[in-house]
Amino acid sequence: MAVSAVEKAILDIGDFRSMVRGSYSRRRLTELETRVHTDFLRVQVANNAAESCDGYPETKKLGKALQAALGILCHRVQQMRGALKSFPRERVCFSKRFVRMLDLISLDPFFFTVSQKVIGSGGSSEVKEGWLMRKRICVKMFCETAYGKGVRREVEILSILNHPNVMHMYFGGKNGLAVERAETTLLRLSKPIKQRTLVRVARDVAKALCYLHSMGIVHRDIKPSNILVKDSGRAQVCDFGTWMKAGRKTHRIVGTHGFMPPEILTAKCRVAPAMDMWSFGVMILLLSSENRTLSGEVPGTPACDFWLLRAEQDAIHKIVAARMPADSPLSPVVRECLSLNPKARPSASVVAHFLENF
Repeated sequence: MAVSAVEKAILDIGDFRSMVRGSYSRRRLTELETRVHTDFLRVQVANNAAESCDGYPETKKLGKALQAALGILCHRVQQMRGALKSFPRERVCFSKRFVRMLDLISLDPFFFTVSQKVIGSGGSSEVKEGWLMRKRICVKMFCETAYGKGVRREVEILSILNHPNVMHMYFGGKNGLAVERAETTLLRLSKPIKQRTLVRVARDVAKALCYLHSMGIVHRDIKPSNILVKDSGRAQVCDFGTWMKAGRKTHRIVGTHGFMPPEILTAKCRVAPAMDMWSFGVMILLLSSENRTLSGEVPGTPACDFWLLRAEQDAIHKIVAARMPADSPLSPVVRECLSLNPKARPSASVVAHFLENF
């Protein structure tokens, strides 16, 4: 009887993929969350009953797998609904990779494993190697003291982002994120980076920023260590712990010294996409030569504290001319991005379109 209850619960759900088709507003996500949560509880009750009796092992396994898939889907819907608080007029879709992952999970409950191999670490997390249905992934594990509003907002925003040049999150929570694997970061690439490679990376980052800015998202911490590079050469933007909605005022100085725009030092500056374009320009400038700091190039300027040059536009142009090849297509881009006037900086879409020709 209990095993047949599992089978009935599975049949009652019907086409599992129908739940993740189409686009969703925040209101529709609330309705979907109620439906998925109801199905999750139904399968959970059936599974508990099946544990106490003899039955077909494969049917029990399928029930556990479906429960895991429904649990992850319910969690993702909650995260997406939380992210849409900042974008009430937006409609979002489930990515094809997430739908495919749910299909695999619903067939096997032992879909996800984490090894003890540490790939990298930061101030509040460490990245370990993991496996998702025979596919190598990265698992970003947060420290116990790190979980807070910033981490929660990062998980929520990653749940609605879907672009080839933005890090893809399979699923995540307060303990960590299961994300697409990348082989290295820009910071770890050998010096100097070839111009052809740097142009390709710059184009990919510009496309990612164009996508983010079109959604009203400002990253606020663009730097080499936050740009992943895959074996195919494709670059992806990661680490969204500092993102903020464009147009909001802030009095907090957030980001990395050396990549912060000069306007961030003003009282209650308004967050704008031009901030990311300044950081983008500094990043490309530093990666264009073996010396990845600006130490000693301007008297009295500490290493990488590039925003101290805010009153010296001519000095910035001289440094760009000295460090970048004259025939490089990135030279005019960097010059424009490092304009002290935020309104004079090019948009990410303009930069991406310009670099498409190289």
